[in-house]
Amino acid sequence: MDVIRAKTLSVMGLRTRVLEDGDAGGGDPVVMIHGVGAWAENWREVMGPIGSTGRRAIACDLPGFGESESPGDVAHLEAARDYLDFALSCRGNLRTFYFSHKVAWGAAALARITGDQRCVELATAIADHLLEIQDPSGAWLTDQPPHTTFDQTAEIAIWLKEISAELESAILPRQGARSLR
Repeated sequence: MDVIRAKTLSVMGLRTRVLEDGDAGGGDPVVMIHGVGAWAENWREVMGPIGSTGRRAIACDLPGFGESESPGDVAHLEAARDYLDFALSCRGNLRTFYFSHKVAWGAAALARITGDQRCVELATAIADHLLEIQDPSGAWLTDQPPHTTFDQTAEIAIWLKEISAELESAILPRQGARSLR
């Protein structure tokens, strides 16, 4: 098994810690983005198995989390847009990864704030994928231990509701429609 490599990059002028495993030339990378209150270390357990498939696993500490520098005076909206550009450059794998529901929520929230159609498209693509892979029983990750299935089903369902609310706030006012809630 490969040893997970840690490095520090400058992203938007901020010191950003990145973890990597696997071969840099092994196809599309799998980019893992943590949620609020987390850090790249949360992905360490799955990085080795992903790297052993020949693909590169990448996890970073988002600004202000883990060992990455806090934005401080950097405009948060501009930082969010730059991270969106990064997420969009990851192509399909970000849209088809089980744990990308938090990225979808972030894109939907950014769509509500900015009206950026790319945000709407990213959030919708991820949400659509999650709904496509949902088990007929209504659960996700049914091949996992029951506690994992239950936990991830509850989490994904809650995030899908939040994504929907953000997208509704982003899209309906611009179309002159009214909320159905």
